[in-house]
Amino acid sequence: DSATKGLSDSWKQLLRRAYRLLQSDGQELFDFTKSYSAPGNRAAAEIIINRAVAMSAKPTPDVKSWKNLFTRYLEQWYRKTLKPTHCKSACRVQMSMDKKLSQRRRSLQSLLALNRLSPATGDRMAALVERDMVSSDEEEPDGCLYVKLLPWETLESARLKSILDGHFAEELSDEREKAELARVRRHPGYVSSRRAPVDAPDWAVDRSESASAAAVAAAAAHHAEAATAPAWARPADPDDLNGCAEDDDDEDIIDEASRLEAGSILG
Repeated sequence: DSATKGLSDSWKQLLRRAYRLLQSDGQELFDFTKSYSAPGNRAAAEIIINRAVAMSAKPTPDVKSWKNLFTRYLEQWYRKTLKPTHCKSACRVQMSMDKKLSQRRRSLQSLLALNRLSPATGDRMAALVERDMVSSDEEEPDGCLYVKLLPWETLESARLKSILDGHFAEELSDEREKAELARVRRHPGYVSSRRAPVDAPDWAVDRSESASAAAVAAAAAHHAEAATAPAWARPADPDDLNGCAEDDDDEDIIDEASRLEAGSILG
């Protein structure tokens, strides 16, 4: 491109490498909801450029003119690659969360129609079928969907979600949905970074400083190991994340009471 003419491929590769290294270090960089020219994104570009220059074995002949080239290249990369890729990924996550929320709402409506819930339980479940109370999933190359556990969620919230998920999986899902649910796994290594919604009920959220992602994930995994839990409620083996083989059909249909002990599949 004429705008970045004079910038070698090796420098472009170094800039991309610097970006990815900063990302892996947990550095907050671009805000893809804003344009490249936004002050925060300009500052992020400066951080990337400085990191690339520091990583280079050879000093640039003219730092100012070279940084202008770096800036133009990062702007192109941001607009043509980084932002579109992020938006596509965010769209997939949003669609997945919308689907999960829709399934839980269908499940709640069905349970209410069947008169299987007490008024208090129905009210609590209604508070959980809101977007802010739904976690996202992360798809891995093994074909599995790993639930990002909500570190601030109480076991009571997870218990009620489990009832909704179990009812949908066993009584409402079609073959395509059953196949999708069979891909879902829960593992304590997958934790959401999203904060608890400010208007969530106190019984559903642990707002104490002692609430840790690891503790909640471990507790949820323990509850999902109930012997009566169906395949869709079982956690992934922490020592085995290689593959997402189909589960054997479980001939035992668990009742509502046993499902209370199973961790929520969908988060």
